[in-house]
Amino acid sequence: LAQRANGIGLVVLATGRRRPDDLPHYVEWTNPNELLARSDYIALHVPATPETKGMIGAAEFARMKPSAY
Repeated sequence: LAQRANGIGLVVLATGRRRPDDLPHYVEWTNPNELLARSDYIALHVPATPETKGMIGAAEFARMKPSAY
């Protein structure tokens, strides 16, 4: 998804517990709060586990800009 988004000219941001060693050059690593504030779209790529359940909700959507999808 990141490669396709970059291919159509989107800025690609990523965050997580740790920065991957193989992060592509076109992906900007950032913290979760900055990612929410800057993003127009967010895609979550995590397994469905008790640890990830509820990781994004109303409070996180409220931190996004009004024009975000």
